Amino acid sequence: MAALQSRGGKVGFYLGSRRLARPSMSQDVWEWNDGAIQSIEGPVEITPGTTNAPLPGARELQEIGRKALEAFEHGDRCQTVLGRWTVDARAVRASEQSCLDCHRDRKDRVAMESKYLNRPLDFTILDPKLGDPLGVAFYVYARPPE
Repeated sequence: MAALQSRGGKVGFYLGSRRLARPSMSQDVWEWNDGAIQSIEGPVEITPGTTNAPLPGARELQEIGRKALEAFEHGDRCQTVLGRWTVDARAVRASEQSCLDCHRDRKDRVAMESKYLNRPLDFTILDPKLGDPLGVAFYVYARPPE
């Protein structure tokens, strides 16, 4: 990161929840919810950089996050490109019981989301185990134009 910053690169950070494993929301539902069911928080600008390109929106990372959670069955990191941005997705795993105590979805919340998204109830993500990914840490970075 220091090398990117010294050359004027821009770095941002996002945090995605385990709810990314659910099917993507339509644009209408995303806007209607106004973040109530949003599964990605951010961005936080880590380095300002010299590029004027705005950091990607959370909505743009939704599908990347869903695929990253699937890929975390085989590793803790995956990378992809989104326009001029490199996206480095890293697993945030449940390393101890206290992680699981806070990061279990409640059944009433899943029922509410299913109602608003007009989808069947999906309780498969309610009961993570130690070592399971609880979310995704996204690092996005772009080099300044040459």
